[in-house]
Amino acid sequence: MKFFIPSVEDPDQAQLLHQVLANACSQKFGISVTPARVFALRYRCEDHEYLAQVGIPHPPGPEAHEVVAIFPSPQVYLICMRGEVTASYRWRVIARNAISDAEYFNEIDDQIPEPE
Repeated sequence: MKFFIPSVEDPDQAQLLHQVLANACSQKFGISVTPARVFALRYRCEDHEYLAQVGIPHPPGPEAHEVVAIFPSPQVYLICMRGEVTASYRWRVIARNAISDAEYFNEIDDQIPEPE
């Protein structure tokens, strides 16, 4: 999958927003994130398995918000989702031991399937 940020057409702007969000994430949680760009993350939480994917609402259900970026750190993964208000974001922290799979952007121009 080629790197993108949902609703950002310009690749340079997408890179810039990714960096801004990574910095905000580091400040908010007091941890450093790695430069790796994650496309999807599969994890377990409370006996359920979830798949968070950039560009797709998460978690499933009425509380879902579009995933904008996923940031790995040595301790946890942080899922950044759009908030209810323009330019606001929600975060979900996932412990590394809950992760079963992570898929990284590979710069191949695949299409994202439309949610059903």
